[in-house]
Amino acid sequence: MKRKWERKLKSKQHKNLSKITKTFLFRTMAFLFAFYLLNTSDAGFVPKSEMPVVQAASQKAIPLKLYKKIKGRWSDNSSGGYNRIIKKNCIKVYDRSTGKLAYKSKIYGCKKTDNGYLIKCKYPHNNTKYCYVYNEQNDCLDYYFDSWEARGDNYSGSSSLSRGWW
Repeated sequence: MKRKWERKLKSKQHKNLSKITKTFLFRTMAFLFAFYLLNTSDAGFVPKSEMPVVQAASQKAIPLKLYKKIKGRWSDNSSGGYNRIIKKNCIKVYDRSTGKLAYKSKIYGCKKTDNGYLIKCKYPHNNTKYCYVYNEQNDCLDYYFDSWEARGDNYSGSSSLSRGWW
């Protein structure tokens, strides 16, 4: 049987432990609150009401219906160009003379336009934007350089793609 002083000692240890726990929790919460305040200063905090709205028409990957039409092998119209394989999230570009993979261009978006589907890409080596417009009637991908806009002044017929490999 425990003596009275042994029971008191245990209860004091328990009280001390709870004080330590309370102090630890208080300091942790204070640190987390200070960390939150530092990270939500004017430099990094953007209120939810000011966040940009993403349009539903624009997608990060090619829609499945379009992907089934354009997947596979394509070639540049120019004789000195590249061969390409279109995947769901990227375009693999192969050197026509060696047959080796030159680079992969990530697809950054796809949206329906009046002329067809606009597929947005970037060159990995210099981060330059370019895009293709899929012309379903001619089964070709029209190439537009230096932007994600299909305009007459940035169109290149020789870099546009035709079905198959040379």
